[in-house]
Amino acid sequence: MKAVFLTAVLACAALSAIAQRTFERHWTFNNWSAGERVLEVPGSGYYTIGWNDSLSFDSLGQPQIDYFEGLVTHFDYDGNAIKAFRYGNDDTLFNRLFGGNSDDSFITGVVDSNNRLFLAGWTQSYGVQSFYDYDFWLVKLDTNFNIILNRNISIPDTAYAMYNTVGISNPQNGITLCGYLKSLTNFIPYAHISAFDSSGNLLFRGMPLPNEPSELQGIVSTSDGGYLCSGVKYNNYFSGDISPLVVKTDSIGREVWRLVLPYSNDYHFAGDLTATQDGNYVFTWGNVYRSPGATNKVWMYHASKVDEAGNILWTRDYTYSFNSRIRISEVPNGRLMISGLFTDTLTFGDAALLILCDQDGYPLWTRTFIGEPGTSPAPMPFCMDANFSSDGGFLLTGQTSCCNFTPNLGWTSSLWLLKTDSLGLITQVSSGPNNYSNDMHLGFPFPNPVADYCSIPVTLAPDIGQAQLLLFDLQGRQVACFPLQSGFQQLQIDLSTYPAGKYLLALSINGFNAGARRLVIGR
Repeated sequence: MKAVFLTAVLACAALSAIAQRTFERHWTFNNWSAGERVLEVPGSGYYTIGWNDSLSFDSLGQPQIDYFEGLVTHFDYDGNAIKAFRYGNDDTLFNRLFGGNSDDSFITGVVDSNNRLFLAGWTQSYGVQSFYDYDFWLVKLDTNFNIILNRNISIPDTAYAMYNTVGISNPQNGITLCGYLKSLTNFIPYAHISAFDSSGNLLFRGMPLPNEPSELQGIVSTSDGGYLCSGVKYNNYFSGDISPLVVKTDSIGREVWRLVLPYSNDYHFAGDLTATQDGNYVFTWGNVYRSPGATNKVWMYHASKVDEAGNILWTRDYTYSFNSRIRISEVPNGRLMISGLFTDTLTFGDAALLILCDQDGYPLWTRTFIGEPGTSPAPMPFCMDANFSSDGGFLLTGQTSCCNFTPNLGWTSSLWLLKTDSLGLITQVSSGPNNYSNDMHLGFPFPNPVADYCSIPVTLAPDIGQAQLLLFDLQGRQVACFPLQSGFQQLQIDLSTYPAGKYLLALSINGFNAGARRLVIGR
């Protein structure tokens, strides 16, 4: 698609004259690849942190052994892949002892004060005790992927692990993480917080709920030097009776207070959390919803704001999903960015989800992404993480099944990276099938300024896909959506109920921003 830049001159920074680079890309390495975390290194570009799974086959074409390895990929600001770093060990001792390949995976990472990547994950390649044992894995790289640090941290008779974790930087230029410790005798998990300095030395390991089965996923620092974490508390680990958990700790991970939401008897969870500029915190969570007689259960996504004493200030409800992974971050202007997996409960189609909310958790707009067109009948991008970019846009990463077919396995996954503009739309694609420059024309609204009604001519080619005209106010809030049909149409818009002020009309075609027009309502 030809580059189309958002040029509406409005007071809001999100709608000011900017030229944000945007793209959607996928990269196939082996059978399954994914990005668990996406980061920006100033002046260098974007980095995805995750894993690659290679599957070998025997002479009859039957699957043999999975081989997981950590995967870091460097992209320039146009989304072009520059270099990939694949790191893992085919531990022959593990193979001889336990009859399989050792698994290694990067789960999260931070950019330290020297613009180096401090990665964390789990590994089985350094002398684990059993097939189910994992060690913590710390790797530090410069931006050219030279290894500065490679350490594993082991606890006897215990799997030292993390799942869906977002690490944070600490004052020692290291990384602080949360996760769980699982005994290799009874396999019950217990939540932990672990902090490491810049050399990978353990600063502390705290057990907020030392005698209660639990896991932690989200972590932020608090103003008193402690931590606030989100995760799950197992009321009964073996029956799957789980409640959402938020726990406040001191500076070495000891519990100060806890908040357990009143949901039980199923897999309810608290996922991620972020600190806000007003000194409070917002965490995401989901409760299982199962209609009587329904075949499948779904989660309802929520976010709740709490103060440092654990008092809930507000709760917002969002959408349903078949997946429990949901991220949240505060962007520099104080708004909240929520990402995850959207499920259309009518068609059972999955899509990546991005919601931008105001400071009080009310959505300004919601975007779903069905993925790049490919040979697969169902691309289904799976969003595993999102972040904001320095130019005001948004980055999403995960995996997509658009284009990777593996014999004997079917459609497997490729690494997926999406960059949108500040409105959550894709405004520029360098190549590919999404070239709409010759397939559409967006005219100018008339009259402009307008008091009540205006019209705008739009021409769309046949079978162009989903097209709509989106109306945004001065705060970047999407206030209206007008569906469009193919061919020529003179769209009549009733603006009589909207307050006077400056607005933006953006033409969206299959999620791509194909043009924009400034509109003024004046009375």
